[in-house]
Amino acid sequence: PRRMVGVMQDITQRKTSEILLQQSHHQLNTAMVASKLGRFDMDYESQHKYNFSPRFLEILGYDSQTETISSEVFEKHIHKNCVQLRLDALKAAKQTGDLFYQTKIVLRDGTQKWIEIYGKLLEPIDGRKAYISGTIRDITENKNYEKNIRESEKKYRFLADAIPQIVWIGEKDGQLTYFNKATMDYSGKNYNDFLGGDGWLEIVHPNEQQENIRLWAKSIRTKKPFFFEHRFRNKDNEYRWFLSRAFPDLDEAGNVKKWVGTSTD
Repeated sequence: PRRMVGVMQDITQRKTSEILLQQSHHQLNTAMVASKLGRFDMDYESQHKYNFSPRFLEILGYDSQTETISSEVFEKHIHKNCVQLRLDALKAAKQTGDLFYQTKIVLRDGTQKWIEIYGKLLEPIDGRKAYISGTIRDITENKNYEKNIRESEKKYRFLADAIPQIVWIGEKDGQLTYFNKATMDYSGKNYNDFLGGDGWLEIVHPNEQQENIRLWAKSIRTKKPFFFEHRFRNKDNEYRWFLSRAFPDLDEAGNVKKWVGTSTD
């Protein structure tokens, strides 16, 4: 060759875009790792999944370093009781563009987990078919926590119904949302009578109603325990004296979460 012929082009804008894209990918990957999310893409029509992230495989019980899985293997792990739930979620995704459901899965060793799937239906571009890009999250610990809370609440309600005292629970704003069985047995009213508005006030003697309201409002405002002696009307339209007490359940910041009260004959 006698000479070299070349051109020099300013590619600053392109390189800047490449750098920003790399940074965006890095930030996304960092967030995925930190949140323990797995990622996948899915052909909506065939429901075949691909582009599995290592975390996706790990959640399903596979070793991302030594194992690969087929595009249909995910469906084999869905618990039989959750198959229809998943199909309904996929159908809804076609209408809304959002895929979301929680399902139980069964791993190869028989272990069961709860997972949460979230994805977006992306419109076709450059001749590609529409597909769903989504994430998978292991929510087994959360589900177990919810189960323990439900069992604890069930046990509490059982104990509350087993004692002769009237037991009631109020929200932080003072609205009463729970009464035990003894309340119904004493008053002869049904549960909804007490939950609607100030239904509970109807069994308080008229001479003590205004003071009852004043002291309860003061406790809500000051976060101080509530104490009051007043008369309740029973199912035979007779009044008996009760000592009512309520204490606030406070969080770490000192804010009221619930009020728990009792009324003793």
